[in-house]
Amino acid sequence: MAAEIFKDLKIKPVDLLTNNPDKIDQLQDSGIQIHQRISLEIEPNEFDLYYLQTKKNKFHHLLNLNEAE
Repeated sequence: MAAEIFKDLKIKPVDLLTNNPDKIDQLQDSGIQIHQRISLEIEPNEFDLYYLQTKKNKFHHLLNLNEAE
């Protein structure tokens, strides 16, 4: 749906705020040019570290986590 909105508004290229490589691929496959990807990261804490590691390991999100934590 986002690609259709971009096309309707004649927005191209886009700066995409995401860590999700699937979103990048889906937009590019829809003909949307990605100018740059801007990472959205937080400093992990004891409550969300496992969640963020799961996103990185299972869903290949582009995160710079310290795997030793």
